[in-house]
Amino acid sequence: MDIYDKMCFTVSSAGGRRGAQMGTFDIRSPRRDGVIRSKREAGRLRQFNLSLLITDEFMQAVREDKAGACLPRPCR
Repeated sequence: MDIYDKMCFTVSSAGGRRGAQMGTFDIRSPRRDGVIRSKREAGRLRQFNLSLLITDEFMQAVREDKAGACLPRPCR
């Protein structure tokens, strides 16, 4: 993702238009925590809009205050 982010920045800085990338991640992905944390790091993934895809199962668990039960591992 970092490579695509830098490539998008380079292309947009050469012209007048700003580039943008779209990334989606499933709530059940074991990589979701790392992606969320990387977006918070200064200078990383600035050209990306990231969306977390949630499931009906997850939303029901949130309503029942059991959201961690339907994830592969707890979010930190």
